Amino acid sequence: MTLPQSRPQSPAKLRRVNPQGAQRAAALLLALDETAAARLAAALDANELSALTGAMKTLEPLDASELEALIDRFASETAVRLSV
Repeated sequence: MTLPQSRPQSPAKLRRVNPQGAQRAAALLLALDETAAARLAAALDANELSALTGAMKTLEPLDASELEALIDRFASETAVRLSV
């Protein structure tokens, strides 16, 4: 049995997704379990929640490594802010 040859990915598929602003927050919120996401969403005001849900609609899919990098970046930035 021979396995199919993998074709090189197109440049568009090789592009790294790098969400910013509300899209970044949306990706982090979507990574949470339902209970944690609901608790966090309940703490947002109407404008923040609207911006976040709008960002969710336009967010491109992230693979596991991109999501991990996003979470690591958030954790690092949060640690720096909390240590000030």
